[in-house]
Amino acid sequence: MTASEKTGVSIDRLAESLFNPMMIVRANSPQVVRWFCFVLALATLTTLLGSGFVWYENDRTGEAVYRKSRFETQEITRLTHPAEFRESQTRLVLASLFSGVLCVIAFRFFRKLGE
Repeated sequence: MTASEKTGVSIDRLAESLFNPMMIVRANSPQVVRWFCFVLALATLTTLLGSGFVWYENDRTGEAVYRKSRFETQEITRLTHPAEFRESQTRLVLASLFSGVLCVIAFRFFRKLGE
C-alpha cells in the first residue's frame, strides 16, 4: 500500500494545492483586522511620541547619540560635531514622520472598517 492510497491524497492533488494561491486563503474577520489596525495605530503613535520627545530633548540640550553603524554609537554635542548632530536629528525627524504616516493610515483603516 502506498502513501497516497493511505491518505487519499495523490502527489498531483498536493502539488496543485501548493501552487495555487487561491486555495490557501486565510479568512480573517473584519473585526480582527479592525482591531489589528487599532493596535498598529497605537504602537506607531507611541513610536511617534517617543522619537519626537528624543528629538526635542536633543535639540534642547544640544547632546545626541550618533549611530555610526547598527551597533556602534557615539555621544556627540551640537558644538563639537555639528554635521553628525544634524544627521542624528534628521534621522529622528524621518522616523517621526514615518511613524506618523503609518499611524494615520492604520487609524483610517480602523475607522473605515468600523462603518
